[in-house]
Formats: sequence, C-alpha cells, structure tokens
Amino acid sequence: MKKIRMYALALIIALMAFGAFNTNAQAKTKWTKYTPTALRGDWIAKKNSTGKFSDGSKSTYQQDAFIDKKDFATGVVLDYNPKVLTKAYYHHAKGSKYYYVKGSGYGVTVYNKVELSGKKLRFCTYLTLNKKGHTTKAPFGFIKNYSNWLYKQ
Repeated sequence: MKKIRMYALALIIALMAFGAFNTNAQAKTKWTKYTPTALRGDWIAKKNSTGKFSDGSKSTYQQDAFIDKKDFATGVVLDYNPKVLTKAYYHHAKGSKYYYVKGSGYGVTVYNKVELSGKKLRFCTYLTLNKKGHTTKAPFGFIKNYSNWLYKQ
C-alpha cells in the first residue's frame, strides 16, 4: 500500500512539473480582414536620383504605394510596374507604430511590416510563403529592407 501511494505521489509530482514547464505562452495573432483605415490612401516618396548613366544623363524615380480596403499596391513611378497584393489582412498592437499587412499575389503570401509615423509611412517585406507554407524567395520587386519614407497625397 505504501508503494502504491509513493508511486502515485511521484506520478502526480511528475505530471505537475511537466505541466508547469510545458505551458503554451504563445499568443495567437489575430489577423483582421482588409487594411486599416490609417494606412489607406495614395502615398508617394520624394524624388530620388538614379545617378549618372554611362552616357552622362541622369534620371529620377519615386516610390509609391496605393492602399485601399482590399489591396496593398507598391511600385516605382519610373517604370510603374506595381506589385499588387490582394485579399489583405492586418494586425496591429494598440499603441504601436507598426502594422503588419499580409496579402496574396504572384503565387505566394507576402507579409509586409509598415511603420506609420504621423503623415508618413515606410514598409518592407519580411516574409514570403508559398502555397505549402514554406518560406520562399520574395518575387521580383519586393524588398527586404525599408522603402523610402512615403507621404500621404
């Protein structure tokens, strides 16, 4: 009888210890459908120089973003070949200046980090996942470093 109590007590202690160290403290991120109203609108950066070409000529370019309820489109005004993400979702921690926007396009799911500071914003692509959920190389035109500051028009 004593042995059964000892084993039962040892089992209870082991289960309690395992449960104490095996807590799942990871909070699930709640993605909200569409883009937040704070980000919506037409955003454009100041003009930048491309530098001199071999023939001595110069050119300028501008980055821009058009964000509406369902889409997150970015591009460069020089060639304007916009990168459009559809079916946008976002999440945002209250009081944070960062918004996280995900959307689908080009056969992948693209995750962008958007920093909003007053009437200007900048963004970068921080993750791209293929249809199987594996990390993949970002499609051409999506950048891993931050864009220039864009100003609301």
